[in-house]
Parts: sequence; C-alpha cells; structure tokens
Amino acid sequence: ARVRDDITHVVGAYLDPSVNIYDCTCTCSKKVCRHVTAALLYAADNLREMIRYEKHGGAIADHLLEGLSEEEIREEVIRQITDDKDAFERLSAKEIREEVIRQITDDKDAFERLVAVTGEETLYRMECAAEISEMFVDLNDAYGWTVWEIDFEEFFRKAKGYEKKERYGAAVSMYQGISEAIANNIELVDDSNGYHGDMFVKSIKAMVKCIKREGAGHPRKRQYISYLHYMFVRNDPDYFEEFYDEALRAVCTTQKDMRYWKTLHESLVPDKIPNEDDSFGNHYRATTMVMMMIHILERLHDPSLEDLCKKHYREADDVCKTYVRLLSYRDTDMARQVAQEGMKLFPWEKITVPKN
Repeated sequence: ARVRDDITHVVGAYLDPSVNIYDCTCTCSKKVCRHVTAALLYAADNLREMIRYEKHGGAIADHLLEGLSEEEIREEVIRQITDDKDAFERLSAKEIREEVIRQITDDKDAFERLVAVTGEETLYRMECAAEISEMFVDLNDAYGWTVWEIDFEEFFRKAKGYEKKERYGAAVSMYQGISEAIANNIELVDDSNGYHGDMFVKSIKAMVKCIKREGAGHPRKRQYISYLHYMFVRNDPDYFEEFYDEALRAVCTTQKDMRYWKTLHESLVPDKIPNEDDSFGNHYRATTMVMMMIHILERLHDPSLEDLCKKHYREADDVCKTYVRLLSYRDTDMARQVAQEGMKLFPWEKITVPKN
C-alpha cells in the first residue's frame, strides 16, 4: 500500500492472522508505525471487496467506484486528482484516465489546478498516453484487428526535444506515456510483425537512458524505481514483464536504490513456488518474483540470500542453479550435492558447479 502523510510512504504487510511481517519506508522507531496501522485499518474495512475485484480482473482501487454512475465517476475522479497528487496513480482504468483528460482540457480552471497539483511532468505523461490510446482505438474502429502500424515518431521527437533542453523529467514522462499506451492497447492490433512491441521496448530503453543522463540522486530516482516496479507487478501484458525487470536493474545503481527496491518487492515474494505441472503460469510468476529478490539481495550482499535460495531451490531450476553457484564459493562438496539433486529434479537442465 502507499500511505500518504507529509510524503507518501510505501507499506508492506503480510496479511496472515497475526500480521507479524510488515515494513514501511518511514523512519519511525516504534514497532508499528501509523502508516502500517492506517494500511491495515483500510484493509480490514475493504479487503473483501478488493479481493473480489482483483479475482475478476479489475484493479484493487476500482472497488471505490462501484455503484457510481458514469457522470459521478467523472466528477469523483476530477475531484480526487485536483485535490490529491497521488490519487491519479491509484486509478488504473484507461477509460477513466482518458475521460479525465477530455474533461479537464475543456475546463481551464481544472486544468490549471491539475498542473499545480500533479506537476507538469505528470501531465505530459497523461496527455501522451491518452493521445496514443485514442489512435489505437481509432485504428481498431476503422480496420478491426489489423497489422496497420501507428506512427510514434512525433512523440519520440518531442521527448528527444526535451532531452536536448536537459528537461529530463519531461522526457521520461513522455517515454512513460508512450510505453503505457502501447501496453494498454496492444491487444487492439495484430502485432504479429512485432512493430508495436519494438516501439514499446524502444520507449523503455529510451526512458532508462534518459534517467541515467539526468544523473539524479536517490530521492529523485525513487519515483522512477517505484513506477517501474509497479508496472512490473501489474504485469499487463505479461510478455512485457522482462523489459520492466531489465529497466529496474539498469536504474538501480546504488545501495540506496537497491534497498528501496527491496522495500517495494519483499512483501511480494511467495512463501512457496507452485508446481509447474499444476499451473505453469503461477509457477513462472512466482519464480520471477523470487529471482528478482535474489538479484536484489545479491547486489546488497545480504546474508539472507543463501537462505532464500535454500528455501526454493527444489521448486525452480533457476533458483537451484543460483544456489549451486553461491555454494561453490564456500563449500564445493555441498554445491556438488545440490547440483546432483537438481539434475534429478530438473533433468532438462544442465546444473553444474562453476569453476571460481
């Protein structure tokens, strides 16, 4: 959860009956801070509805809009985004975002309030994503599911212009808008030739390059890390997941970055990786979550790394290979034993002890 105080804090809590596992990005010395308490109280009131929406493919925040008419939704969204800088980020429905853009651009006062609250950079992202989304919809309306291609050159050129002026935040927002719009709408086109997927990858790589060129410190980078991690977790569409993973690895270059990434991710690491034969999708997703945490812990030189690998090495071949590699640094005999066990569990993989 993201809990707003003087700034927004990220809370993670494992919702077992005792709630013994929790963390927060604040510096409070108390055992349980007020942000964790606020998140748990909210969950206690809303968890049933949140779970029901998520199971039916909706975003967790969508339950807040249940029962409202279309006009009430528009009014509520405009009220929220002009009063609360973070509210826009909590709304995931593409149609609502686009409707807000159409509404506020006709209302000069609302438009100015939005700029004042969200900042110019967020607005660039919103406008870019909405315009490209409309192009996808128009193309689908005109030709159905087609191989025709949308021209993104204008949007990349605009982002490059911001880069040349060293307005890196604005450029990053443009690249975010391009990639988001493609991810949200790619199912509307026949992308068998890979064009729109390539444009998505181009925008993500340009975003990372721009973040690096900005050379911002950790406080500024937190928003980029949080955004990329959120998009990775959203996993829609799932075949773009690896590019958000790669982007996170490229952006998180310092120990502070890695610790913040760990804070965002650790509550998402599964207690068990499901069997591949029961559900390949769930097995793959859980393995990906574990492997991301392994990368984070390894970069942090965290002593809990080996314990995590030991816990999951019998459940996934990638974890097993990592565990063998880690063991090889300190106990070659144990590494050989685990490698032999891994070969029996995953006969399709060649699991050997590396020469260090």
